[in-house]
Amino acid sequence: YPRIRDYPAELCRPGITLAELFHYNAARGDYGDGDAATHVAERIGQVRRREPVDVDQTLGDGRILASRYRSLADGGLLATYEDVTEARRSAAMLQADRERHAMVTAAISEGLYDWDIVARTLHVSDRLNLLFDFAQHELTADDWVARVHPDDLPTYSAAIRAHLAGQAPRLEATYRIRDKTGTYRWVEDHAQALRHENGRAVRLVGAIADVTARKAAQEALQESEARYALAMSAINEGIYEFDLSEDKVFYSESVYKAMGLAPGELTTAQDWLDRIHPEDLPTYRKAMAAHLRGETPRFQVEVRYYNNDGSLHWARQHGTAVRDAGGRAVRVVGSTGNITAEKTLADELDKARTRLSEALESISQGFALFDAED
Repeated sequence: YPRIRDYPAELCRPGITLAELFHYNAARGDYGDGDAATHVAERIGQVRRREPVDVDQTLGDGRILASRYRSLADGGLLATYEDVTEARRSAAMLQADRERHAMVTAAISEGLYDWDIVARTLHVSDRLNLLFDFAQHELTADDWVARVHPDDLPTYSAAIRAHLAGQAPRLEATYRIRDKTGTYRWVEDHAQALRHENGRAVRLVGAIADVTARKAAQEALQESEARYALAMSAINEGIYEFDLSEDKVFYSESVYKAMGLAPGELTTAQDWLDRIHPEDLPTYRKAMAAHLRGETPRFQVEVRYYNNDGSLHWARQHGTAVRDAGGRAVRVVGSTGNITAEKTLADELDKARTRLSEALESISQGFALFDAED
C-alpha cells in the first residue's frame, strides 16, 4: 500500500486518519489545483455517503491508480488501490488503433478480417458484417469456408494452402460465397499471413471486397471492355494516414509496392506533391482543400506522378477526413493505388472506337447492320 501510493512509512501506521491521508494527497498535487481543504472535504463527504466508488486517479507523477472504496457493515471503509498505468495506456493505444481501423475500412469500402489459425477464431470488421448481413461475433472460420460455392472451393482452398505453405507471397482469390438469404456473392480476397519464427503461419489478416455487381457488368462487356474491367479489378491499393498537425504521412508497404517506390520514401505531404505532374497538381490541391473544408463527403482524385525511374504513371487516391469536436480536419485516412494499366486500356479502347467510327464514315457505300432476329 505505501509503495503503490508512494507514502512515507510514518504515514502508514495505526492511528492515522483517512482525512490525514487525503490531505497529504492534496498537498502533493494528486487532486490537481485548488484548495487542499476543499479537496479533502469533498472526498470525506463522498465516503460518508457510503456508496461504492470505482475511479481512476491520475497522480501528480503521471501514474494512474484504480481506486475502489467499499463501506463495511460496522461503518468502516475498505480502500484498495492498483497501479494500472500501463494497462490504461495500452487501452488508449488500442482505442486509437480501433479508430484508425474503422476509418480505413470506411475509406476503402472493404471488409477486414483477422483469422487466428491456431485458435481457429475469426474476427471481422463491421464493414464485412454489413456486406454479408452477418451478426457480429456470429461468423467463424469454419462457417466462412462452409459458405464458399462448391465450384469455387477447390481453387479457394488451393490458394490458401499455397500461401500458408509459403509457396505464394500472399493470398489472392476470387470466389463466390453464400449470404444469409442463400444468395451467392462474388468476392475478392486479399490476405497476408503472419508467421512464427519457425516460418509456420499463425494468423491470416486480409480484406474482402464484394465484387458481385462488377462481375455482372463484366459478363455483358465485349472482349476489349472485359480486358479493361479485369485490369481495374486487379488494381492493388495501399493504405495511408495523413496527420495534418504534424505534416506526417504513414503509408502501408503495399502503397510503395503498387506505386513503384522504395519503402520510406514518402514521409510528408510535400514528398508526394513533388512527384505529381505539374499539370495535375492544381486539381489535386483543389480536391483536397474542398474536402478539408467539408465541402465534399470524400476526397477522391486521379493524377499522374513520377516513380523512381522517372516514368510517368497514374494514381487514384481517395480518403476521409477525421475531424475534431469543432469540425476541423486533423487527419485524412484512405488508400492509394496505381491505375496506369486501367488508364492505358481506356485510352486504347477510345482510340479503337474512334478508328472504327472514322473507317465506317470514310467508305463510299451506305452501311447497315441487322441482327438475327431482324
